[in-house]
Amino acid sequence: MSAFLGITGHFVSDWELKSVMIACNKFKGKHTSENIGHYYEETLATFNLVDKVLCIVTDNASNMLKTFDMPLPGYSFETVNSEDSSDDEENEDTDDISDTQEHFDHLSFHLPCYAHTLQLVVRDGIQQTNQHLKNVVLKASQIISHIRKSINASEILTSEKRVQAQNVTRWNSQLIMIRSILKIPESKLQEIDYSVKLSAYERKLLKELCEILTPFEDATHLIQQQKHVTASLPIPVTVGLRKKLQSLVSLYNNKIVTTLIESIAKRLSKYEENEALVIATALDPRFKLQWCDQNRSDFESLLKDKVRSLEDTIMDEDDESLSPPKKKAKTDLFSFLDSPATPRKRHHSKMQCKVEEYLSEPLEDMECDPLEFWKARQSTHPHLSKLAWRYVSDDIADNNEVNIKLLTPKKLQ
Repeated sequence: MSAFLGITGHFVSDWELKSVMIACNKFKGKHTSENIGHYYEETLATFNLVDKVLCIVTDNASNMLKTFDMPLPGYSFETVNSEDSSDDEENEDTDDISDTQEHFDHLSFHLPCYAHTLQLVVRDGIQQTNQHLKNVVLKASQIISHIRKSINASEILTSEKRVQAQNVTRWNSQLIMIRSILKIPESKLQEIDYSVKLSAYERKLLKELCEILTPFEDATHLIQQQKHVTASLPIPVTVGLRKKLQSLVSLYNNKIVTTLIESIAKRLSKYEENEALVIATALDPRFKLQWCDQNRSDFESLLKDKVRSLEDTIMDEDDESLSPPKKKAKTDLFSFLDSPATPRKRHHSKMQCKVEEYLSEPLEDMECDPLEFWKARQSTHPHLSKLAWRYVSDDIADNNEVNIKLLTPKKLQ
């Protein structure tokens, strides 16, 4: 009955995802936002990480939301779409563009874990389903419980796979439980000496429930990968779940389907509206903008703007460090004339063509590693690869801890 709070760090080194356990200590006292914030600040100060965090990911618990939805003392991060943000901040370390925090807009300071939010969507669906289906699931759970405690039932099912009990902390354990009982032949279940029985119609209902919830299970496994990028997954996963459920509306006259659709709109739409996640998805060669039914041109323009902003920053630095001092004009008599055209505009056009070229190429296979993809294109698409390094590499599943996106090792030193 002891409480622990873990803080993990995630970053990219040589185009490979790295994860570290920063702290996992016993948490004393009440789990208030003030105590959590104090523990977090103390831990980051210990490891000199206070100014090196780009994004925080936690679950949706109210104390976590209250702790991290507002910037903590000592932080001055920009947030997405911030009207007060400035691109003119100075940075002493400009040797490596990909290691420089100020070259990019930051993700929201705090991003709720997508996997946990997905679990809340499923919970909504199960809680709002009709009472009859709830009773059928309860009967299945009672039968499983009896089988796991009965020697006679175990002997009857010797040749069958072991049945799985549900776990209250993970919704998909209920799905695993239902599958395990459906794998047992109906005739063998009838042999078990237990008053609770499943009818053929009730087994049919359980099969339907499995088909409805399986896409959510697939999404959960996909979004919680540890060795692959996940920041580009929330939007296409949300779109895929919505389309899948819409195809099931006419197939199953079940309230759970409509409830799940409503819950997706309520809980997951915030991820589709997150600018950083939109960019991450667009820069994933497996998705690009193919998931987008509307606003495609707007998202393409957004990506071009990010490239243009990055190019401006790089060119300004090049001008300051490499260009010879400009001679002062002998007279300002001709100041009314337009300034001579600079190569920058032509370069912008070239960079925007690179964006169009990338978006027009066929999608990569789902087995493609986005980081490897952009690593191989650093020379041909340098600015897009830098944006991909920044946006695609974030981790958006917290796995019951405080998850922070860090700068690369060079900045961490």
